[in-house]
Amino acid sequence: MISRTYLRIVANLHALLHIDMFLRINEFRFILPHFLLPRILDNVEHVVLNREYMLVKRVAPNNNDIVLDVGACIGLYTAIAGRRSRHIVAVEPLRILAPYIKRNAELNNVRNLSIVNAAVAPRTGWCRFYIGRYLLNSSLLKSYVDDVCGVERVEEVRCISINTMLKIYRPTLVKLDVEGLELDLLKASIDALQSVEKLVIEVHTNVVDLNEVVNLLEELGYTIAIYTSSEEPFQVMVYAWRDFKASRS
Repeated sequence: MISRTYLRIVANLHALLHIDMFLRINEFRFILPHFLLPRILDNVEHVVLNREYMLVKRVAPNNNDIVLDVGACIGLYTAIAGRRSRHIVAVEPLRILAPYIKRNAELNNVRNLSIVNAAVAPRTGWCRFYIGRYLLNSSLLKSYVDDVCGVERVEEVRCISINTMLKIYRPTLVKLDVEGLELDLLKASIDALQSVEKLVIEVHTNVVDLNEVVNLLEELGYTIAIYTSSEEPFQVMVYAWRDFKASRS
């Protein structure tokens, strides 16, 4: 087993040389962008090693699922979930990351993939997107970026409403990692969520009220489980599911 220290030394070397890093973890293979090294290794640990989006078996993707991956980043979850699902839609507003989503899907033999280069928002249109000093902390929510790393610049990005995404792709499983916008998206999609069986939401509790998220999901009929990592206390994983068969009987 390669140590964390060794991986970070290698990652820092790749960053200095502006060379993307190839990483193999068990049966998975990934290309990590040099401009996100070494911090992207934290995402690898969170998504790939610890499988924090899949800790609750009831919300893990299966062969019948259409998965909507909102906030796909470089496609770590996309690659893992894509190998288990019928179809996966990766949504990412940062254009520079789209080639990595595609490449990481190819490396892991994920062919049932659609990539949407846009931000998911409460409404469709063009929106201000606040680019953080660390790229992966960028968000439509300025207060979130200000809190975690500071705003480096502002860009205009295409936004597609969460309702539109749910109606077009009709996902059975939705994963949300939207840097502080999660509650706004849930509130904007109450009716459209009626057809979504499973949700995995990364709640950023420095700007979002966790209790409000949980209460809203319970009102919609979801069963809830919560996981908090000791290393990331302000990032809480909320798993939500409901049994459509039981509700229809």
